[in-house]
Amino acid sequence: MEIEVKKTEYYGVRPWRVGLRENEPASEEEQSEGFFMLQAKELTTDYCTLRVGLLGDAIERSRKYRSPRMRQWLFVQMGNEYYTAKDYSKALNLLQKVAGEYRQERWWQFLTPILLTSLKC
Repeated sequence: MEIEVKKTEYYGVRPWRVGLRENEPASEEEQSEGFFMLQAKELTTDYCTLRVGLLGDAIERSRKYRSPRMRQWLFVQMGNEYYTAKDYSKALNLLQKVAGEYRQERWWQFLTPILLTSLKC
């Protein structure tokens, strides 16, 4: 079951609604095929990799504007994403960097979940 994907005029238009007026309903068959196609595409997309890339960009930005605490928080987020993606060595590496700094600053509430995730790695 594959539906023809048409080029849309603007972002947010469902591909099977191109050429229809605003209130004009699409056929039930086309509508259900379109939703099935979107759900299948969503299942095959690796969102962890996308989020890690965005977090890497955010880390570079925090370095540029010299925001060390924001960078630490982003390292924790990236470590959690690597943990979700089952890349435990990278997750552990990032979380250990932040754990040392949080331990020195005695931020026990932030350190506890980091250490728990590190133990799971």
